[in-house]
Amino acid sequence: MSIKWRAKRNAQGQIIPSCWETDGGYTVVENRTPEVCYSITRPGEKAPSFYTPDRQQVSALIDADERALA
Repeated sequence: MSIKWRAKRNAQGQIIPSCWETDGGYTVVENRTPEVCYSITRPGEKAPSFYTPDRQQVSALIDADERALA
């Protein structure tokens, strides 16, 4: 399954740096603490559900979660 991405925007319509939203409503944030780590938040949730240091795993985790919740 191919995931479509767009920059996430705040309430004023401004792009939030290092933050994206999928067409399915997942939010992905690139954190630097000090290494890069991606946090993935499910649609409608406030706290991240998954973390990964591997950018390539972000799509795989979202795809697996969508299939598990279907």
